Amino acid sequence: MRKSAGPALVLLLVLLVTATTPSCQKKPPVAPGFAPPGAPATGASEARVTLFGTLDLGLRFLEPETRARYIREVAGQDEDPFRPTDPGVEEPFLVFLFTIENRGQSPVLISPSFGAMVDRKGRMNLPPFDAREIQELMAAVPAFTPELGRRFHDATVNVNPGQRMSRLLVFPALPRKVEMVEVVFPSLMSGNLSADAHFPFTVTWTPISAF
Repeated sequence: MRKSAGPALVLLLVLLVTATTPSCQKKPPVAPGFAPPGAPATGASEARVTLFGTLDLGLRFLEPETRARYIREVAGQDEDPFRPTDPGVEEPFLVFLFTIENRGQSPVLISPSFGAMVDRKGRMNLPPFDAREIQELMAAVPAFTPELGRRFHDATVNVNPGQRMSRLLVFPALPRKVEMVEVVFPSLMSGNLSADAHFPFTVTWTPISAF
C-alpha cells in the first residue's frame, strides 16, 4: 500500500480551482492522448479482458466530453467537477470507467486501489486515488455530489455470481511528458483462483508547460 500523497493532491486541487497566467489563458485545456493498441486516435478508448473464463472486465478512458456526458446521465448533474475552471490549465485527472461482469459460480474480490498505470520500462507505477484521497477531493470541490461519490470504487469490491457493476477510477495527471503502456489490477480472486488483469493502453501525457 502506498504512502499518503497529501502534497500531490493539494497541488492537483490548486490546478483545478485556481486561475492561470495570462499567457496560458489563450490555450484550451490539454487532454492526454489515450488509445488501446491498434485503435485509431479518434476511436473508443476502451480495452477489455476476460479472466477465469467467466469474469469480463472493461476499462474505458473518459475523455472530457464523454466524462461530462457520463456525469449528466448517471449522476444527474450538469457541472463536471473534474474539468479545469480556467482555460489553459491542463486536465488534472485521468478518469476511467471500470466495468465488471461475473458470469461464474464464485464471488470475485477486486481491490482497485492496488491497481497501477505502468510505463514502458516498468519503472513508473502510478496508482489511482484511494478512498481517503477521493473523500478529500470531494470535500474540496463542491461540485462533487453524493450521487457522483457513490460511483467511485471502494477499497475492495465484491462481485457476486451473475452481478454486473461499474466504478470510477481517478489517476492524478502526470507532471511531465511520459508514455504509459498499460493499466494493471493485481491479484483478482475468484474462489481459490488468482490472476492479474492487464489492460494494454498507450497514454501519452504532455503537460501544457512543455509547449
